Amino acid sequence: MANKEISELTPASLPLDRSELVHVIQAGNSRKATIFDLGDRGFSTTATAAGTTTLTGSSNEKQYFTGTTTQTVALPVTSTLVLGQSFHITNNSTGIVTVNSSGGNAVQAVAPGATLEVVCILTTGTTAASWSANYQSANAFNSFQPIPTSSTNLPVGSVILAFLATGSVANNATIAGTSLVRIVINGTNGTLNGGAALSGTWTSIAGETLTSGTTSAGGYFVRTA
Repeated sequence: MANKEISELTPASLPLDRSELVHVIQAGNSRKATIFDLGDRGFSTTATAAGTTTLTGSSNEKQYFTGTTTQTVALPVTSTLVLGQSFHITNNSTGIVTVNSSGGNAVQAVAPGATLEVVCILTTGTTAASWSANYQSANAFNSFQPIPTSSTNLPVGSVILAFLATGSVANNATIAGTSLVRIVINGTNGTLNGGAALSGTWTSIAGETLTSGTTSAGGYFVRTA
């Protein structure tokens, strides 16, 4: 093939799938790389609307969510991706952003203020097994500062471990080595300091809510409002 200037080449078909090869000069030598290898793939911001955001292989790498309700994110079909392709999901809304595989399998429920990085580790399958997920909880915990355990008004995005107990059990204690607060449920669900009710709405990944009068709830809960 005769040598051509770049300006003489036929334009590529769009959109690109990022597996296309490009020529780079590395340490004075000609090398090849894919477009995917060249770095940052941009960002998108979506206002939550209790709907679904469906990502594709050409979607921006960074996905930010704002608003006051929930949203579902459907990850791309992995056969359209390259191994190692990733997406960073940041929940700046006050609702939970649920991230699912292309087959509808849960990968992670992202609490308000939290972030999730998912990396494609298999280009086959439509389940969560095709993804590696790295979840970072809300900012209140990223700073590694102790939670104000004497307060009933913990910040949105805070996480507690609640469990049912009877008799005299230490309430309101931090769990050694973590930033989690152990909340004892004694008859009235979600209480601190001898019966003071927690402020806000507390929801588990399974969708359960800490509500007064319940005697069976337990597990990890995130303050969502």
